Amino acid sequence: MKINKHIPFLLFAALSFGIGLAGQEEDKQLLTAAREGDVQAARMALKDGAAVNATMKKSRYISKEELEHDKKSDDRKTKWAAESENLSALHYAAYWGNLELVRLLTKQDKVDINLRAYLDRTPLYYAAEHDYLEVVRHLVSQHADLGKDGEYTPLHAAARSRNVEIVKFLVGKNPNAIYARDYLLGFTPLASMVWSSSPRYSSDTEQRKLIEIAEFLIDAADSATIDINLLSDLPENPEVSDQYQSMDYLSQALFGAVERDNTTAARLLLRRGANPSATDKSGRSVIQEARNHGSFEMQASLQPKRFIIAAGLSIATIVSLIILFKQAKKRGYLPNFLRQYMDDGMINNKVEELRALRDDKPAFDAAVAKLRREQKKQYVDEILERLEARPFATISSNEEITPSFARPTAGGAG
Repeated sequence: MKINKHIPFLLFAALSFGIGLAGQEEDKQLLTAAREGDVQAARMALKDGAAVNATMKKSRYISKEELEHDKKSDDRKTKWAAESENLSALHYAAYWGNLELVRLLTKQDKVDINLRAYLDRTPLYYAAEHDYLEVVRHLVSQHADLGKDGEYTPLHAAARSRNVEIVKFLVGKNPNAIYARDYLLGFTPLASMVWSSSPRYSSDTEQRKLIEIAEFLIDAADSATIDINLLSDLPENPEVSDQYQSMDYLSQALFGAVERDNTTAARLLLRRGANPSATDKSGRSVIQEARNHGSFEMQASLQPKRFIIAAGLSIATIVSLIILFKQAKKRGYLPNFLRQYMDDGMINNKVEELRALRDDKPAFDAAVAKLRREQKKQYVDEILERLEARPFATISSNEEITPSFARPTAGGAG
């Protein structure tokens, strides 16, 4: 009996295809278990042969158009779906802070602890971003990459999310990480944190954490082995934007504080040595940005001497105008409409003062006598005329005002 020479090849291909399908199913089970936080199911999938580094591709769950739209969403779940490209089970476990599952996965022989997902984000990045300190400690103990210049590092993530303890832990492991610049704008973790924070949308607790982290990162510059004046002194990295590279470490963050109108952060940075005259690549200075977008309080913080001088001049101008106004009024130089407006206000005030004394005849009489001594007759006449409408007084412009203090009887009108 003749055997077709192609049959062995076809059998081998079919067997390989079947094994591949089975493997894909087990990989999917592992990813699903990790996404749902089911440690037992993940353990079973690994036992059945699932690849620990298997990843979830965006094309399987979301279209390209939806991906671009969802990346701009403010909703965390929507963004998470948009970022679900090349995510491994370890990414899911770190994202949700499942320490037991993280330990299980990192024990696997072939696990890639630094596998990069969307925007080069590692499992450590997600743990740092979402404040899972114990997961961060474990991943670092397993030699997770702390990040490098030209990318969003785990320290960027922790600082932006204001996760104080994780920031301190990561800097303790690598002090030079404070100078790592992201590829988009060239921001350090300090600048990235300040630029992403607006007091208008932050709670008091978040603001306190921001200041605490900022103080810590500034102090950490003394511990770094990199000694620089400007961020442009760092090794050239073609993947990093140079928009803000002409600035120093603190002034880059100060630019962000002005952009977000964060006066508290700006004052801290100025106190620690930030230069308000520093400029970006286009020649814009921090002070110019404050004039364009900053509040009055921010401008005063950046240029306190100029503000004091301007305030002094303003006060002097106001005082001078008041003196001139009084002199003009005294000598009769005021325009008729303005004089009439002021006189009317004065008359109404005097009328109210007399009405307030209607229950105290001696005080009322003394007030009227004083009025006649101090005011011109035309003003007194006008005051008396306006008081005539009140039932408590019988008024004549040529004699003393005699208020009627008698109360109405129970049976009739007063």
